[in-house]
Amino acid sequence: MPRLEDTLYAINAGSETALYPKPAREYLKDWAEDDKGWLRRFYPKESDEPHFDLTPAVEAAMEWLKSLLQSRFVGTESRLLTIFQLLQQMIQGAETDPEIRIQELDSKKQRLDQEIADIRDGRIELISPVALKERHQTGHGSSAVHTTTASGYRAAGNSRGKR
Repeated sequence: MPRLEDTLYAINAGSETALYPKPAREYLKDWAEDDKGWLRRFYPKESDEPHFDLTPAVEAAMEWLKSLLQSRFVGTESRLLTIFQLLQQMIQGAETDPEIRIQELDSKKQRLDQEIADIRDGRIELISPVALKERHQTGHGSSAVHTTTASGYRAAGNSRGKR
């Protein structure tokens, strides 16, 4: 837990308002809840302090991310961006504190306002042709992933209650 506390401190230190205002222990408890399923909480022998492990699903996701880094596929950047966006959506979607959600939305609004001002001033940031090609390949390739994932969900849904 000290490493998580240090990480949260470092993230919050660079911001005007604390992006992660809760103590590390509360985040760990939240991430171990059944509705999240990101961590497994357990108590080792002769210990009153909870310990946490990644769930198998999170370990599989991490291994997949590692495989992206090892891949020489041209679209690795796009796939990593997609994963980080999905992880960010998971974090934001799981936040129950209205003040934190409002802070996140205010931050997004400030970034959008800045982008609008830049465009009005003639500064339009375009993605490179390579990045454009990567995103096209990632989008095109993800249709197979979506089909596989959707059929996996259907199969899981059909097998519920048949154990």
